[in-house]
This record gives sequence, structure tokens and C-alpha cells, in this order.
Amino acid sequence: MKTPQPSPARPLPQEVLRRLVGTEARSAAEALQGVAVEPTEIEDFRPLGDSLEWRLADAFWDGAGAIPFVRNDVPYLVNNNGRLSANAAALVWAALHEARATLPERIVMLELGAGVGLFARYFLDVFAAECRKENSDLYERLTFVVTDRFEKTVRGWQRDGIFAGHEAHVALCVCDASSPGKLALPGGAPPPPLPAPVVVFCNYLLDVLPASIARRTDAGLEQLCVRTHLAGGASTLAGAGLGSLDEARALAASGRFEDLVRLLPLLPSIELETAFRPWTPSTAAETELAAAVSASDRAIVNSGALACLERILAGLAPCGLVLINDYGPVRPEDVGSHLGVQRFGGSVALGVNFPLLESALARRGFATAAPAGDDQRRVHTRLVARRIGPRSLEILHQRFGLETDRQLDAPQEEARAHLAAGRRNEALAAYHRMVERNPGDWQMLGEAAEYVGLQLGDHAAGLDLATSALERNPWSSAWLWNVLGDCLFYRQRLDDAHAAFLQAQRIDPDDPRTNLNLAYTLSARGDQTAALGAIARGLAHDSRGHYRPRLLEKQAQVLALLSERAAAEQNRLVRRAERFRL
Repeated sequence: MKTPQPSPARPLPQEVLRRLVGTEARSAAEALQGVAVEPTEIEDFRPLGDSLEWRLADAFWDGAGAIPFVRNDVPYLVNNNGRLSANAAALVWAALHEARATLPERIVMLELGAGVGLFARYFLDVFAAECRKENSDLYERLTFVVTDRFEKTVRGWQRDGIFAGHEAHVALCVCDASSPGKLALPGGAPPPPLPAPVVVFCNYLLDVLPASIARRTDAGLEQLCVRTHLAGGASTLAGAGLGSLDEARALAASGRFEDLVRLLPLLPSIELETAFRPWTPSTAAETELAAAVSASDRAIVNSGALACLERILAGLAPCGLVLINDYGPVRPEDVGSHLGVQRFGGSVALGVNFPLLESALARRGFATAAPAGDDQRRVHTRLVARRIGPRSLEILHQRFGLETDRQLDAPQEEARAHLAAGRRNEALAAYHRMVERNPGDWQMLGEAAEYVGLQLGDHAAGLDLATSALERNPWSSAWLWNVLGDCLFYRQRLDDAHAAFLQAQRIDPDDPRTNLNLAYTLSARGDQTAALGAIARGLAHDSRGHYRPRLLEKQAQVLALLSERAAAEQNRLVRRAERFRL
């Protein structure tokens, strides 16, 4: 039997390799010896709460205002859809009546880190209505101090009239939650003196205050530190307007806020290297919480949260209470699985170690209470006071309990499941139940409007539902204004639709859906140049590509209209020239 011979037309693989790389290739060991890793380190190991990423979050919020909430880059619906406000109002109503014999004449409430401000707005609506219904003077005696750390956010509330109708009962202030007693009006002036607050609200606040992840070993206490690296190299630096990694390092080390702002464009390209390092706590809060870290576990040490609560409780009226709503582990055995730092847009957060904080509050003589089934809820509620009355406890369980949440959320979940399975009639019935159970939830009303008006094609009903949603929240949702505008557009009310889309643009100028819709109305109005500008802006900010096909389709239509216009103009000029030849 003959041995097969290689085809002369096909060279051997070894010959191809020699032709491509030659015969002088280095050995694998020699090749590795000449390799160097491009430097990527911006900042050496630092404690988590002092790392570059955590510091950049401050610069992010200072410039962003409420936009991260508007775009839902940072979750906010759970405490700004009206439900939490109504529940809090019922709880506060019960607590104030239980403490009515010791209430001060002027009742001050305080919210720290109010964000879009909707929680406070809806709380005031519900509380004022309850006082009118019960012929109570509590609302007339109320001053609600609504605060945020960043002046841009506070000025946004003033600009948009978030608290219209409640002006006499609201004080809008700038306040860093690390020093909750230090209030300032926009511009820096101190506000008029106020009595000690009777109620303090901390909604999604404690998780963004300085914190650590700690462990105890045979060698002693250690905390998690991070070394900050930059992915992308020179192209990433150039995109941020920086000439070198050394320049980025110098900006990170300068300690100046304006230099952090210059580094913000690098945030999406930051990568972290983690390692535990020996730790000697430097504050009383760190020392106290770290002492509770056992040798077998790693734990979140929310020292910034404890320091904040200490200052709140020290300045609280004797009959006062603190209402906390936040995320994080609520059972000691769950702490080890909640150690990840979450980043939402440019914001970073570390969950609240509720067991550790509750123990610290108990040592200070304060009681804490949680609603039934709280360990299974997405957001955890804690009522903190020197004494919690039975009626307050009853309302806490009744309004904040897991079963109440499930009952109210069930129709929305059912509607979405029916939609995913193509059961349109069943979805409509579920949306009916959802609206009946949640008539004040603007997000749910908007979802129902989008389904009824845009998917089922009942534009009149969709218009009414979108109107109801916007009556609740005309301030912070470009999405709602787009739903309204779409329903108006399909009813041939083009000018009104355009006005709705312009309102969405005022809330978020870069929103892709808004710019797509504006392209339609601008084109219909004959302004093809402006339509192309809206399309370009939509494409530039549609990072997920959700609207890209429709934007490109509309772009082609607009360009075709421009071509037709140019051709028609040319034809007119030809006909004009022909007339002069007669």
C-alpha cells in the first residue's frame, strides 16, 4: 500500500509558517522576556470610601443634578412614585397623635438627600388632605425642610415649582448628610432658626455615605482597599482631554474638586483591584462598628451612616422619630453576600448593614422596628425612636408590610407576564386592577397609558391615562411627556404633540425617544434641518441602540424630503428659464 504524498500544489503547514515568520523567531521564553505591561494605575490602594471612584461620585452628583434620576440611571421610582409618601404620611399621622401631649407648637420635619423631591411633595399632599379631612391643625403648624447636598438639585426644585401650593410649609435647603444640623439656603445664607425636627426621613441615603468592608484575621483587623486602574490607555485619556496617565494621576492626587470634575469622563473606564490591608479605625463610629466584626466573617461597616444617625438623633425632638428606607442585608447571616459596591451611572453605593446599625442604636437607648416580612422586601424600612407607640407599630406593619407590597404590585406583574405571553385581553384586565389599587402611582398610570394608547391603539383612553400620570408628576419624567405626545400625535393634534415633546426635551434634552419624536413633528412642520439635528442628537445619546433603527429610518425619510425639495426647486428653475426663451 502506497504512503499518500502531499500535493505539490498545497505547501506543507511547516513551510507556510516559515514563510510567514521566518527562521529566526525567538523562543517562547525569549519572547516573554521582552514583554512589558502598559501602566494603567491612576491611584494606589486606598480605603473604599476614600477611593477615586467614590470621590468621583461626588463630582458626578454636583454637576448632574436630578438628571440621573430622570434617566433612571439611578433607581428612584421605589421611593418617588407616591406609595412610600402615602405610607409615611399615615405612619407620621399616627405617631404625632400618640405624642400630641409633647408636640412642639411648630412641627419641623426634615428629609436628607431628597433627590428629585417627589417623596416630600407627595407626603405634603397626603398629609395636608388628611389634616383637612380630620379638621386638624397639624399641617398649618408644619415646616418641612427638604434638603440635598448639591445646590443644583435644590435650585431645580425651585425652578420647576415642585412644591407649588405648599410654599408656606416648605424650606428648601442645601445640607450634607454628614452634618445634618448644618443647613444653608441656595447661595449660602443660613435659614431662619427652626425648632428641633420631630420627624427625619432618610430614603436611599445611608448607603451612599462613607463605608468600609472589614474582616478580622489572626493578624488583626483589616479593611478592603482598592487600587484604581484605567482601561483603554491613550485613547481613553485623549477622549477625556488628558495628555498622559501622569496628568490623570496628578489630578486624582490634587485634592481639588475642580480636578475631579476633569476626571469624570474617565469614570466608565475605571477598573478596580482589591486587597485587604491592616486597619486601625480612626473615628468613633468606625471603632464601635468594627468591634462587632467577628473573626469568621467579612462585614459592611457603615461608619458614615452611624455618624449621620448619631447627629440626627442628638438633634431630634424628644418625641421624634426617624424613618429609614434603604437596601442591604437585614439578617446577620446575609451580610457576607451583600459586600459588592454598586455603581448606578456615576453614583456608588454600599448596602446598609442593618443588624450592625440596629445594635449601635440600641446601645444609645433607641428602639427600632421593622414591618412584617421586611427581610423579603426590596427596600427595607426601619422606624427609629426613643419609644414606638402601639398605633405607630400597627401602621408600620399594615402599610409597609410585605403582603401589602405584594397585593399592590401583583396586577402590574400579572399584566407584564400576560403581555410577554401575548395575552392582550388578560393584560388589559390586569392593568384595570393595577390602576384601581394604585390610582396615585404615576409610573403605573404611565405604563397603562403606553399599553392602551400605543399598543391597543385607543389613543383617547391613552391620552386620559397619560394626563392622569402627568397630573401627578409633570416635573421629572420625559417618558410620560412622550407617551402623552404620542397619543396626541396619533389623534392628529400635531401642534399639541410637538408642545408635549418640547416639554420632554426641557426635562432631558438628550433623551433618544424625545429626539425621535421631535424629528417627526419638526419634519411635519417643514423644518427638516431641525429634524436632522434632533435625529443626530438622538443617535449620539442612544448608547443602547434601542431607537437607532427608527432614528435612521426617519433620517432617510427627511433626507429624501430634502432631495425632493431640491429637485422640485431645480424643476421650477428649469421651467422659469424656458419661459424666457419664448
